[in-house]
Amino acid sequence: MQKIFFNRKNESLPSAFQEKLTALINDGAEKIDKIPHKFDSNIVCVVKNGDDSEAVYFQNVKEFNQFRNALLRISNRDGVAWLKYKRS
Repeated sequence: MQKIFFNRKNESLPSAFQEKLTALINDGAEKIDKIPHKFDSNIVCVVKNGDDSEAVYFQNVKEFNQFRNALLRISNRDGVAWLKYKRS
């Protein structure tokens, strides 16, 4: 699992949750309404962490499943957003 600090244009991402989410959408990602069921290398997850947030992408099925399963155990997922980039 890798943290994302820059968009595809190598511009740094803001730290706040909504701003980071908006920046990734402006970069070409589409918001996914539900937690994905299977791994896709184009999936990104943004997680609110206090006043900051983290955006992560998954390098393999194992990382994706571990992260997804941990999030499924959390009852309040208001600070979690899933996005997917279209294949280019």
